[in-house]
Amino acid sequence: MASIESGGGDGRRSLNREINMIPFIDLLLVIVAFLLITAVWVGHSRIEAYQGEDTNDEEVIPREGENVLHIYARSEGIDLKWKNGAEIVSETSIEVLPTAESIAHSELAMHVRKGWIRYGGHRVASDRRFDRCVLHTEDDLSFGQMAALMDAISSARRPFRLASGKLADVSALRIALAVR
Repeated sequence: MASIESGGGDGRRSLNREINMIPFIDLLLVIVAFLLITAVWVGHSRIEAYQGEDTNDEEVIPREGENVLHIYARSEGIDLKWKNGAEIVSETSIEVLPTAESIAHSELAMHVRKGWIRYGGHRVASDRRFDRCVLHTEDDLSFGQMAALMDAISSARRPFRLASGKLADVSALRIALAVR
């Protein structure tokens, strides 16, 4: 315990007061717990969305110099941006959000395929890595629209050699969901 002593002398009573450290330690522990919890939640703002293919990704974080497709789904439409780090390599806009039956679905799929052919880096069947796509959505996006977006992104296909040695046709892009 911490204490304060003030010497007596001259016949006066000595002052010996102890400072209670328990509240300070409790406050410190609460602050540490709060910081740890918030640090964990910051890392969970993105969800990896795989389609169940037996690909066993070795790394999911893009290496320096790799292009990443960012798709921003808004109520007004969709923006597709191929980025290399902070640099925007290509940018395309589509005016409406797709549904499974809409023309925008096929238009988005076409832009994703063309962009992947031009800017994607992992095309060889023996390559264990995949190109990345980050899907940025708003909170009010319907499930049908999100499924249509993911279907359109998955339309870019590539050959992939499975662990069993068989050649499979899999989605060329790995999708991460980032909700604003």
